[in-house]
Amino acid sequence: MTWDYTCNNKTYIDKTKAIIESTNSQHPIHFHAPEQYETFDFSVEPKSSWSELLKQKALHYRESYDYVRIFFSGGCDSKTVLQTFLNNGIHIDEIVSMKSGIKAGDFEIDFAAEPYLRQIQNSIPHTKINIVEPNINDYNDLFSDNNYYLKLIESKPMYCWHFRMLNFSDNVNRYELKGKTANIFGKDKPFIVYRKGEWYTYFLDVDVEPQPDQINFFIDDPEIHAKQCHMLLNQVRKDFAPKNYNQVSSHFEDNQDFWNKHSGRLLFDNSFIPKYTKSGALVLDSGEEIYWFNKKERGALEVMMHENQHIIKKWKRSMDEFALLADGKWWNQGRPEHGSVGVLSKFYSLDNKSIKTVDELYPNGFNPIDT
Repeated sequence: MTWDYTCNNKTYIDKTKAIIESTNSQHPIHFHAPEQYETFDFSVEPKSSWSELLKQKALHYRESYDYVRIFFSGGCDSKTVLQTFLNNGIHIDEIVSMKSGIKAGDFEIDFAAEPYLRQIQNSIPHTKINIVEPNINDYNDLFSDNNYYLKLIESKPMYCWHFRMLNFSDNVNRYELKGKTANIFGKDKPFIVYRKGEWYTYFLDVDVEPQPDQINFFIDDPEIHAKQCHMLLNQVRKDFAPKNYNQVSSHFEDNQDFWNKHSGRLLFDNSFIPKYTKSGALVLDSGEEIYWFNKKERGALEVMMHENQHIIKKWKRSMDEFALLADGKWWNQGRPEHGSVGVLSKFYSLDNKSIKTVDELYPNGFNPIDT
């Protein structure tokens, strides 16, 4: 199952390279779901139950791979994946939780993931529990490299340039490959939108964050994705008038309990840590601004400003160079720390078998509130 980009008849996994090609050729970038999406009928809700579909997918990965590794943040997406394996007695070779090594940015791991792993560790004695935690030397080594900016362009899949070292691609060299390995992530919740009398599902590349060797448990298989879309859609239709459909379906942060509950994320556990994405700036001693995009990033930067500001300045140097890429047009608010401008996939109808492009549905530009 491959998520990728095309630009000027060239295919890319790494968005940075697609941006460079688009800048040079002046061709647009397109984001693609796996090819199975092109022929799947999303208008029909799969008959199997949600729990049965998840069980069968977990069994598929166990039977198809030599080594199964689940990445667990403590959030309800990855916890649903983990509990699907555990509750059905399906062996997991390794559970990985990726920390940033900066306590203020690790509260989800510290207060959700690690306590749960301690709770279950005696019941899974043959599963390796791996808490990945870089230290201050790792940060210093990473950002002290004068070629860091070039390495980012040449080798690292790019979505949002965290200061915190917690991306899979940051840490991939920390994991052993043991035969055919499944690296499973809890991506992603369904996005649905009501437009011109029809419901559609779609993807934004910055939510999927395609990377090599990454399995997205909930969206790589169109059948699982269709099921979660229809579960959410059924409840939206039941609880809201058509004029309010997109108010709930397009505002995840304001409706997290509804969204998680009705897309099957509270199947085993009714609790979750709410996620909020906000952005802002902090000021260094030099008067320069550094930028953050969520609570975890802000907390980590505040700690490092007081304890290791020289490392932050090295990181900022690379971000300043990145901000110049494509004249800054591909960065939200002109800064890579806020992430790249999202690229939409095709829109797959949940009411019939049609597939539309964003330009066909929104000729004046995408606005998920428009009906």
